[in-house]
Amino acid sequence: MNEEQPVNGNEISVQKRPDNLSGTTYKVITGCGTCYITINNLNSKPFELFVHFGKSGGCTQTMLGALAISISHGLRAGISIEEFIQSLEFVHCPKTITGVANKGQPILSCIDALAKIMKKHAENLIEKNQTEGMEKDEKPDDLPSCPMCKGSLVLYDAVDEPYDLQCSSCNRKFKSSDWKKVVNHE
Repeated sequence: MNEEQPVNGNEISVQKRPDNLSGTTYKVITGCGTCYITINNLNSKPFELFVHFGKSGGCTQTMLGALAISISHGLRAGISIEEFIQSLEFVHCPKTITGVANKGQPILSCIDALAKIMKKHAENLIEKNQTEGMEKDEKPDDLPSCPMCKGSLVLYDAVDEPYDLQCSSCNRKFKSSDWKKVVNHE
């Protein structure tokens, strides 16, 4: 693919993918099965995404994979993630999932799940950027170490699980609300 391509007489620039990117993988239950959505960032902005279905694969995997490629090209060309969210959120299909599988959040379709995860990721990036933008003395204390193995606790994000902290060494998961009770001796 050329780095710059004319669109309606205007030149747009699509950034090339660097060799290494970091991001977050989210797990969401859809009517078509368990979906894993990975969103990678560049310069604190969403840059690309990948979609993978657990065991179902097939047509759904192919369709959402193609959509993910299209969204990634758009993000790399400077289209904001919010544009995609507005276009894709609330798309319905007959296999709607509601209830506890996704913390009570209804998933109206696989495309709606993708939009909801993109929205959550964008909100998390905004929050992270605001925290990093604080003055050093205003920053929250580092997360404490794991009470089991003393490894580092890191933020963990899965739509269908109540845990939001995970030990980077032993992989145990914790709820931050429970952790605060332990730290404050409640």
